[in-house]
Amino acid sequence: MSTYYRAVEPLRGLTNTISRYPEVFDVVPGNEQYQLAKSDSFARPSGIVARLRIVFQILDEDRVLLAAISAEEEDEPYEGF
Repeated sequence: MSTYYRAVEPLRGLTNTISRYPEVFDVVPGNEQYQLAKSDSFARPSGIVARLRIVFQILDEDRVLLAAISAEEEDEPYEGF
């Protein structure tokens, strides 16, 4: 199974939640105009456990801007984008 298929469900879940409840996510430390959404962990084919991180900005009550999407090892601290 490829990484795509393992990551697609967490990605769908995060984007769905961002589209409905963007205000529930924490702001990015040091850059308060952006917010950070993190998925639950999933296993990569290499066996490394990863999680998705999406950085986004709320533009207005109807729109958000997806600024960055990354898959990182679960315990890596977020270092910005």
